[in-house]
Amino acid sequence: MNKYYEIPCVWEVYGTLEVEASSLEEAIELAEDTEQYGLPETYGYIDGSFQVDRDIAEEINKDE
Repeated sequence: MNKYYEIPCVWEVYGTLEVEASSLEEAIELAEDTEQYGLPETYGYIDGSFQVDRDIAEEINKDE
């Protein structure tokens, strides 16, 4: 009989934000404030970045 397992995984994306500022330095500082700007709405998956966290998968599923 098959069971369901919770498998944690991570991957990377690359995106851009459009930021209004008086200098590049200010724009970078504003972009780093994710509460104000949030995450980019335009983004793409970075090929080859998908990984399963085997250690955590084993830990959270050890009682299964």
